[in-house]
Amino acid sequence: MVLRFLPSMAFIALAAIMFPSHGFANDSQTNKSSDEWVGSLDAYGGVNFNGTQTWTYGSVTTEKWDGGDFGLSAHASHKLGDRMSVQIDASAQTARYDYKSTRVTDTWTYYGSAIHGTYQLSDSLYVGPIGSVGQVDYSLAGTSGYGMLGLEAIYFSGDYRLYAQAGQVMAASGVDAHHAVRDNYAILLASYYFNPNLALSGSVGFDRYTSDDQNTWYNPALQTRFGARIDYKPESMPFTLYASFSSSRGNGDFNSGADTFKASSNYLYLGLSLPFGVSTIKDSQRRVGLVDLNPVYGQFDH
Repeated sequence: MVLRFLPSMAFIALAAIMFPSHGFANDSQTNKSSDEWVGSLDAYGGVNFNGTQTWTYGSVTTEKWDGGDFGLSAHASHKLGDRMSVQIDASAQTARYDYKSTRVTDTWTYYGSAIHGTYQLSDSLYVGPIGSVGQVDYSLAGTSGYGMLGLEAIYFSGDYRLYAQAGQVMAASGVDAHHAVRDNYAILLASYYFNPNLALSGSVGFDRYTSDDQNTWYNPALQTRFGARIDYKPESMPFTLYASFSSSRGNGDFNSGADTFKASSNYLYLGLSLPFGVSTIKDSQRRVGLVDLNPVYGQFDH
């Protein structure tokens, strides 16, 4: 239960850090005040649609679903010197799945807090570790808590940005901990800036879910994810608007391989980001552009 309150405490800390800042600095001011905190507060909502899962358990069964999502996140970054910086995040999201044939509704509520440390190897390349804790409340399956450790790298070149992250999520409490659930993942995100306030991004990711209990569903499971996103900051406005689409395809087995499972899902989001201490999308993604992308409780779908 403690994990549930960590994002709330992180939101309070992030708000305290960001709201006393010196307003919406321009890029030259940002460069001169690198010892200050910069960050963003984000809100987003959307739909998951045309979700399908098919499994064999004596016979072939197919279920379809639609639903809706809503979430909040906060991010704050601080330079610790000429080459080192730290970023902290907090997020909360709820997702509803309406299963069509069984007429059952399942609601998943996610909470997460993350910390990133980066070291600037050159003018273009940043690397560092990421760690996070999170919790998912499954309305039909109880609550599970998790921890994650990983590595990430960011490369900037002119109007391009590459962002890679890989890690392992391990269940720490709840039913998933009882089954010793683990999820190894890797994701690559590429962005192009048409101008400092208009960016187009694409991503591709993979993850492999395993459990010590060979009778659990999706064990092992392989999943592929891909997505696209556009960010736009209207001239003279303090906020950024974005729209994103993502899709995933997965398959696995359970009952020691006797039965199989396949699933697909699609997500469409609209969001708003309110930055602090930076004035353009390009500068924001350079100064405070890291995200916990783990596929269990992170912000992997938007």
